[in-house]
Amino acid sequence: MNFSASRDYNGDGRVAQHLAVMAAIDKITFRSDDVVLDVGCGTGDETIAIAAKVKRITGVDLSVEMIAEARAKSSPSNVSFCVGDALTVGDNPKWRETFDKVVSFLVLHWIQDKRTALTSILACLKPQGEALLIVDKDTPIFFNASRFLQSHDKWGKYVKDFMVPMYQLKQSVAETQEMMTSLGWANCKCEIVTHEFCMNEVQAKLFFKTLLQQTKMIPEDDTDEYLTDLWNFASSRVENKDQDCFFKFTSQLSIIHAFK
Repeated sequence: MNFSASRDYNGDGRVAQHLAVMAAIDKITFRSDDVVLDVGCGTGDETIAIAAKVKRITGVDLSVEMIAEARAKSSPSNVSFCVGDALTVGDNPKWRETFDKVVSFLVLHWIQDKRTALTSILACLKPQGEALLIVDKDTPIFFNASRFLQSHDKWGKYVKDFMVPMYQLKQSVAETQEMMTSLGWANCKCEIVTHEFCMNEVQAKLFFKTLLQQTKMIPEDDTDEYLTDLWNFASSRVENKDQDCFFKFTSQLSIIHAFK
């Protein structure tokens, strides 16, 4: 993530993320008396949406910038946001065995030590508490874009040594369920879903601006040119274009539903 562009991580800036969450959200049932934790809440869009269904929800994110954007939104009184790390949320004595439900959407693939994060999240749940986790398994566009930038005549000098800090969950369904069980999770169900996302130029540029950390390495005065080059790279790989969608990419996600 490029947290310096958190202000753009709204609306057109997160079309794909929102669609992925909405496609999976019904796998968990929210009740009016639920107390919920959203780990990696970003700018708080889904947090605020869930608030209408539950008693109280807390959104936590490692990024100070993301939390600032979330707090700036008009939120109902049962929503709160705070800065925190998925690796240590379970260390907070006020949160241990506090929540009926925990959600974490498209966050854990940015964390290398998933076992610690999953153990920490589990500690926040009440006994029999329920969690829904969405984790990237295979989205090649991040790595394809990185290779394009590294080989580019102009941008390569800024990003030539950059390594994409994305730690996708490559395990099979059976391996993921086995890992969850070994960490103390119960009744774990996992499925792998494939999405094809479609974006116009505005959406694609915001997608690259907010998700590629390389963006913050580019001189600010060159950002528009940089994003246009990324757009041209991405759209040139698409066949059968139409006027509303010039950029398509495929993403495989692991959807994990489990209990304490």
